[in-house]
Amino acid sequence: MKGKRTNRLAAKDSKGRIFDVRAWRRGLRRELPFVLLGGGALAGVALGAWLSGHAAGFSQAWDALLARELAFLAQGPRWAVFPASLAAAFLLAAVCFLGGFSAWGMVLLPVLPFFRGLGLGAAGGGLFLRYGGAGFLFYACVMAPGAFVALCALLLAAAEGCRLSWRVLRLCRRAGAGETQPLELRRYGSRFGVVLLLCAAAAGLDTLLAVCVAGQFSF
Repeated sequence: MKGKRTNRLAAKDSKGRIFDVRAWRRGLRRELPFVLLGGGALAGVALGAWLSGHAAGFSQAWDALLARELAFLAQGPRWAVFPASLAAAFLLAAVCFLGGFSAWGMVLLPVLPFFRGLGLGAAGGGLFLRYGGAGFLFYACVMAPGAFVALCALLLAAAEGCRLSWRVLRLCRRAGAGETQPLELRRYGSRFGVVLLLCAAAAGLDTLLAVCVAGQFSF
């Protein structure tokens, strides 16, 4: 009886806590791939912004790509924005999906959010250096919202791919020792269904902003 009372008191105490350290640690451990990939993406954003103003070769090459992107968003056919944006996001998600079935996926997939962040940082820095406040406002109002949603989709896809890749590596080791265990792919497929919805949302947001906002800017 005394042991039961102690367990009940402990349960009540854990429920009454405002900040449960153990639960926070468990949640952080569970979402560690997403957190690390997000940190890599932020590092890419910072590096891209720095390179846009300090690396001459990188800046020149990126300016040419940025000019094409601006012309496409401001003057290009509006019907082409959605498929172009969706194709770019879907391609990265497909790479993450397939990479999850490889033991090397957890090594290669973290590169994708980093380079995606690199491109976003370079775009923001390049627009600001080239057009000043108007360029940064264009980036913040037209390019950044959809890019942020697409980046979230990529982070989720890469995190799920890394998790499955780790399980594949463990299964390969167990298979070498004579043990076999099937992969649970239902959760993997459902998570990538969410990724595809985020990709579609990002493409829709890009299209809406290109139609309603991009035409208000002139460079």
